Amino acid sequence: MLSYPIDELVVSNLTRILTFGHHDDIKKTIKVQDCLEVPRTLSIKPKDSTTVSPVLQDLASLGLDFSSSTDQTTRRHLLDQACAVWSNLETPWNTSNGHSWIQPALLLAMSEGTERGIWTYLASLDEPFGVSGVSHAIGIDRRVLSRLMRHLAATGYLRETEPEVYIRTNSIKAMARI
Repeated sequence: MLSYPIDELVVSNLTRILTFGHHDDIKKTIKVQDCLEVPRTLSIKPKDSTTVSPVLQDLASLGLDFSSSTDQTTRRHLLDQACAVWSNLETPWNTSNGHSWIQPALLLAMSEGTERGIWTYLASLDEPFGVSGVSHAIGIDRRVLSRLMRHLAATGYLRETEPEVYIRTNSIKAMARI
């Protein structure tokens, strides 16, 4: 149990992190108090909401004629614009959450899927599939697989059609070939 207030712990850790330099005699310290004076509401506001509307208009006009035969340059520009909207709507908290939890968990899920042959099995299925059936077929604990598949659906690698029932995406087919 901590014997001192959490704020002192935060200041202590931030001071340690923000003190840097190559030699002990040449160190620079950022004032921790300056870092702590950022309003808390800043973390839940979009990064740059002023650019969202113009980028959305560009995205909408580009997307009107989009099809599977759209050239790669246009597809890439659409993707860049969609990423710009996403990035500018995202809050600093969303970004931090993605870097701290979502991406590492996705990396773990993708690695497990590769090592255990999940992608190869799912790529062979043309119909929607349930967690229980896949769990039984490849010998993975149903609860673990359920959690893994929910995370993959939340990140766009699978599409959930009803609770614990999914359909594969092209990403899963591609992962089966790795």
